[in-house]
Amino acid sequence: MAYTRKNHLLKVKAVCELYEQMRKPDVPMIRTYQNVIYPCFYISRCTFYRYLNTNYKKELRELAERQKPVDPRQYTLF
Repeated sequence: MAYTRKNHLLKVKAVCELYEQMRKPDVPMIRTYQNVIYPCFYISRCTFYRYLNTNYKKELRELAERQKPVDPRQYTLF
């Protein structure tokens, strides 16, 4: 379970990158899920499909932009 949006997106990124590495064109997606993804992450098939459809690169970039302080010399706690 992810406690922050950033941690959730990092998990999505890990799942998607592992899937891209292990994917083969002639093997169905469900077989890759059953043999590779599920033993590593223990997520359901529906969650796996949702992760693949998430644009994690864009969302991580937006989170990083929101985290930047306005004045680099002045940091805030919140």
